[in-house]
Amino acid sequence: MRLKDLTLREKVYKTFIMKTDHMRSTGTLKEYFEKYPIGGLYFSKGAVQGLIEMNEGDSIVRSEFITACRKASKYPLVVCADGANIGDAGLPACNTEALGAADNEDLAYRYGKALGMQMNANDVDWLLGPCIDMPLERYVDTVCSCMSDDPEVTARIYSQVVKGLQDQNVAATVKHFPGIGTDYVNMHLTIGKNTLPFEEWMKTYGYTYLKMFEAGAMSTMTTHISLPSYSEKVDFGDFPIATYSKDLNIKLLKEELGFDGVIVTDAMTMGGCFMGDQIEQAVAAFACGADFILWPPIEAGERIIEELESGRIPMERLDDAIERIQRFLERLGIDEKEREFPKVDAEFVDDVMKETIRKGITLVRNKQGNLPITTEKKRILVDLVTPQVTKNVTNKKLEHAEYFTQLLREQGFEVDFKWNYANFFEPYMKEEIAEYDTIVVLLDTPLCAGVFKDCFNSVWSVHLLPMDKKTIVNFGSPFFIDDYYPREQTFVQVNSEMNRTSVEAVVDAILGKTEMTGKLQMKVIV
Repeated sequence: MRLKDLTLREKVYKTFIMKTDHMRSTGTLKEYFEKYPIGGLYFSKGAVQGLIEMNEGDSIVRSEFITACRKASKYPLVVCADGANIGDAGLPACNTEALGAADNEDLAYRYGKALGMQMNANDVDWLLGPCIDMPLERYVDTVCSCMSDDPEVTARIYSQVVKGLQDQNVAATVKHFPGIGTDYVNMHLTIGKNTLPFEEWMKTYGYTYLKMFEAGAMSTMTTHISLPSYSEKVDFGDFPIATYSKDLNIKLLKEELGFDGVIVTDAMTMGGCFMGDQIEQAVAAFACGADFILWPPIEAGERIIEELESGRIPMERLDDAIERIQRFLERLGIDEKEREFPKVDAEFVDDVMKETIRKGITLVRNKQGNLPITTEKKRILVDLVTPQVTKNVTNKKLEHAEYFTQLLREQGFEVDFKWNYANFFEPYMKEEIAEYDTIVVLLDTPLCAGVFKDCFNSVWSVHLLPMDKKTIVNFGSPFFIDDYYPREQTFVQVNSEMNRTSVEAVVDAILGKTEMTGKLQMKVIV
């Protein structure tokens, strides 16, 4: 399939990546794709209802709907996803924080390979990851998706992830250009910025992107943040965010850094790119260098065609996008033939995720010799410190903490479980605590521990528990080590979210069955 031979309308819509939930129309899927010959679809787990060709009240698995779309489309569709596990029982991808802590390039390659297999199992061509952001500002809202604040570590490990992923014939996306991590603002909600001087940016974020391009990354996602040290020119809207910046997308990313893959926007529904008109937002993103537009209004294609035909957007901009998309599809083998996805080894994927979690566990401090916990310490108090947020989220955390307790009991310990037990330290607690040989505090709190009152009180009072009995096991931000717990004598950083797999790994680690070999990849005081 030669995209350059398509009509103008077909070419424009090839730049659109639509969310299946937005495909609500009368008629048939074939008629939809004839009217809107879009380039691709976004995949996520779960059922869909009320979409094209579906009867009222019917529900089907989203992957089945995407399969029907592939068959109905005149041209091959590219399918992307933020992530997907293998079936209902497969393990989801573990935190890349753990991958950084494991600090093993072979494991990083296998991790990328496992991600690729997860995509192949769901017929997904393109992963919108990995996220290579670095938390140089320690309170950045998305810190838990970051591996390290060291560009050398970030580049070395993620290069292998990209290679492993793309060796499974799944496109990798490095994001979020020009780099989240110097500003605490979350671009899902409002515009952000990268505050580094440009020379420093080139040594950090610029360096990591160049290394990703050397590794062959096929896609880069820009996001709704600016880089004032490089350009403050406003092309559209009021702020020079990358989404609407010709300087950042075309001049810096494509020309100076030499990126020859496709640029995809971050979701065009986020607060960070809001201009007041979602159609004009999509037009602006395309005009400023995006090759794929993620979740635009379908009507925006008509406006882009108008702008091209009038000459307000030069035809060279469309030619560049089409040339890049052509290379992208050819590298993936997406053409008129039905694509064959590589064989998936579900056991391999689960083993890699388990190994990453286990090798990511880091023993930060053991100054009291509290670890490993031996059978002489018969009575254990497990205290889960986590706020009561949505019922669903809280119940999951309670379930995992109770599973942690169960595993200890199976090893012969007498264990009591509390939730936010040390909530304002009361006099009677001293007598209760005296009965325990060990206290394990499971921390699973937001980035700022003071956001929720119950969590605030618990963190306040955890410090009053006796040091010679206390072990802190942190599933949250590594910056808690010196922000909230600089004096704690026994501290384990898990570097993974709390789930059944990580809980099993932590129990083995604190009982001395496995060695804690993880490294801290953020600058903290140990």
